[in-house]
Amino acid sequence: MLQVAAYLGSSDCVCKLELPMSSVWLMTLVRCMLCTRPISGLDKMTQDRIASLLLQAFLHIVPAPGETHTFSSKLQFHLHPMVGNSAAGDSSLVRGLLVEVQDNSPWDHHHCPEQLVLKRDPNGKIVTALFDISMAGDPSDGYPDGLHLESDVPLGLVDVEGVMVGRILEMVEYVVRQGVGFVGCQKCVHRRVKSYCEGQGVVMLDRLSSVYMNAVKNVTGGEVISSFSLNYPSSWWGALNSITPMVIQDKRFLILEGSSPQATLVLHCNSDVEADELVPLCRGIVSILEMSLYHPHVVYGGGCMETMLGAYLQQKVQVMWSPDPWSDLPAPPTSS
Repeated sequence: MLQVAAYLGSSDCVCKLELPMSSVWLMTLVRCMLCTRPISGLDKMTQDRIASLLLQAFLHIVPAPGETHTFSSKLQFHLHPMVGNSAAGDSSLVRGLLVEVQDNSPWDHHHCPEQLVLKRDPNGKIVTALFDISMAGDPSDGYPDGLHLESDVPLGLVDVEGVMVGRILEMVEYVVRQGVGFVGCQKCVHRRVKSYCEGQGVVMLDRLSSVYMNAVKNVTGGEVISSFSLNYPSSWWGALNSITPMVIQDKRFLILEGSSPQATLVLHCNSDVEADELVPLCRGIVSILEMSLYHPHVVYGGGCMETMLGAYLQQKVQVMWSPDPWSDLPAPPTSS
């Protein structure tokens, strides 16, 4: 295998083609990869549409000359499948991280604001804080740090939920005083906490899945907080440049944009089967485009590469072995 890899990387390899870094060649490469999945039955117009969106997304996240941010398609390219009564040709590209908002948002799809009134720091950034702990005030979720219930106190005389929510509110008030303008929580948040944040001009987004949390962490550059405290280090905060509301098919979203460019492909699919095929295919295409920056070569398809490698291995075997591989072995002893 090492010899095969060395052969593919050498200039003697005849089954590879240098890939010029031009939009025409990259578009051709993307189209070729889209055609390898016939189950979804994409027509040429739809293939061209998705290929164009994938190439736009890739070019958007590639660092421009002079930019120093880390480039990784796994961290900067996102896919959001929309399965329903819409065709793949209706897909679109969003510049930023697209995060779905649950039913507790302060607006509905009939009155979605074009812009949100956001709390910013002196540099114009939106300071962010991310939590993966419950803020619902439910005793079954456990008690905040430093809070415990004495065993000799009758439960009927203590508003446990009220005490827990009060402690959570103290923590959130501290976070807001530190200049935070966006709070993301992986679990549920109590309505009193949400109401307080809304009154302070802070965007509160709860019930984020683990996938969303990782993506939001990457785009903000902050740390995920797993405990209640009134003294968080400022290095745990992240930052965003903008937060924009958006509605797609009666579903509400927020577009988050940070210091590093992000791109989200909203991939419309007619069925789950189509989504299961197109989603990994689109991820793979962007990953291959990223690899083409470091290794700008492609190999011929249709079994050509396999045929060439087979011929190469056959030649190596012939070189390694003489016409009669047994000629150098000693003759077997003869019986007397």
